[in-house]
Amino acid sequence: MWARRLLGPILALGSLLSVLTLLDVVDVEYYPMIHRVTVDRVFDLGLNPSLILLFLSFLVVVLLLLEWRPLGVLLPITASLGLYPLLGLRVSSSLLTLLLTAFTLVRFRCVQDFCLWLLTLMAGLEGLALIHWLLLPLGLCSPLKPIAELEMSLFYVAAHAAPILALMVLFMWIIRPLLNHLGIPRLLSRWMASASDSDEGGISLNPHLILALAVGLSILAAIYPYSPGINPTFKPVGVDVRWYVPWMEGVYRDPPSALRVAGGSRPLLLLLIYTYGHLLGLGPREAVIYAPVLLNPLLILSAYFMVYRASGDRDWASLSALFTATGVKMAVGLYSYFLANMLGLVLIYASLGLLLASMREGDLGSLVFASILASLALFTHPWTLTQYCAAVAILAVYISLRDRSLERCYNILIYLLVVGLVDVLKMALLGGVEVYGAVSSTSIKLLGLMGFWRNSIFTFRILYGGLLSNIMMLCFGILGAYKLDDARPYQSLLTCLLAASSIYYRITSNMIPSRILYNIPLEVLTSLSILSIIKNNGVRREVRWSLILFMMVYSVVYILRSTANLI
Repeated sequence: MWARRLLGPILALGSLLSVLTLLDVVDVEYYPMIHRVTVDRVFDLGLNPSLILLFLSFLVVVLLLLEWRPLGVLLPITASLGLYPLLGLRVSSSLLTLLLTAFTLVRFRCVQDFCLWLLTLMAGLEGLALIHWLLLPLGLCSPLKPIAELEMSLFYVAAHAAPILALMVLFMWIIRPLLNHLGIPRLLSRWMASASDSDEGGISLNPHLILALAVGLSILAAIYPYSPGINPTFKPVGVDVRWYVPWMEGVYRDPPSALRVAGGSRPLLLLLIYTYGHLLGLGPREAVIYAPVLLNPLLILSAYFMVYRASGDRDWASLSALFTATGVKMAVGLYSYFLANMLGLVLIYASLGLLLASMREGDLGSLVFASILASLALFTHPWTLTQYCAAVAILAVYISLRDRSLERCYNILIYLLVVGLVDVLKMALLGGVEVYGAVSSTSIKLLGLMGFWRNSIFTFRILYGGLLSNIMMLCFGILGAYKLDDARPYQSLLTCLLAASSIYYRITSNMIPSRILYNIPLEVLTSLSILSIIKNNGVRREVRWSLILFMMVYSVVYILRSTANLI
């Protein structure tokens, strides 16, 4: 028994070092964003851990022989010795470690022990990087900078898998029935199980504390890139600042001009910035710079509100808020200064929460406010509203076909009718971009099969500094998309959103696919998958806590590293 307990940490450390060694050997090229410039680099570990790997492999061999598993020792050793003359010591020692790990995991079914120690090691790496990013704004010289650079390198190396993972998230509504038909999830659950697993009870979360932490982190993300140690000249961050400052200068001189600026597509945002800027005595430039301090918490609260009102699950809502504060919405939003897009999501999230609540509770007031908030999104970011209206329309069709009745769809039909009428009135009275125009203005950018993959690589490696390539959130987003229960209206809506988005994502080009991905509530899917794991009594309590620790530290490092490099 003691031998098996030692296998977990040894296998986890050996596997991690083996992967790093192989990345170093093959000279993987990656594209990190450093001080807002995307550079071309080759992965360099800076050391040769071959002797460490051989020592760890020796320990595994000894432990396996103590369990009398000579075949599990002989085959990996023979394979690595055969590859040594061809590939050298680093590759053969790495492959030996990985083969021994694979055999041990399959034979002893100690996957949970392995996951526990692997998550612990990765959380430790992220924790050391976090200390560096916390010291950076203070102007202190951190001895942990090499660790932080290694962590950043791994993030951008993993970005190579992002296009495939994103497609899996978007098309899970097609993939899921195929997986279930083949019985693959059942086979994986059996393989992941361990004979020593027992019902240890669920993990209790504190939703209010998590929500408070999420709001605090969203404010920190807005002010972090302006700290003296990072940005001593107080240079504005964000691509679209160059547009918003002159727009706001015009609105400060003539507030009604907000209805005409930017084609009349975002008057609500400009008037909001104008209002709080005047209340705080800020000039147009300062009002634009500090806009995320207001919008970030609003986005967090709206994400919480949407999930809680639509599902009634506070744990899911609070985790969604936390990963929204430390995820792609925040990082990419600050990089490009998607102020209108963010405010549009605030209104749409709140609107959807009320719409689903009205369907569940039969509350007319919720339906009225849901329709009002969605209509306001027309005056903020009609492109985002178009994406979500398509999902709501598909939901209505799905429910009516499933129930063979329109009774449960009346609220949705009224909601879409109100938005459509307001869209027509806006177009007639004010002009500007409307929902129909949002579709037609992007339809000219349709893409062929060959150009799609090239555009996807650009989207995840170069565009927005590669910040869309949050591999952990994409991986858990895949599981979350698989876990969606179409018998529940809100989860059905998320499935419909993926279906509507996946089709347009596949046929468009330039930056349109990236905006489609940005609008997807990936954080909600990530939270659903993590919640399903930490509430799963078949997973050991230590594994669940190590997962929570790793994801929290990883996410905070992601948002701090991303915002620190905006300057």
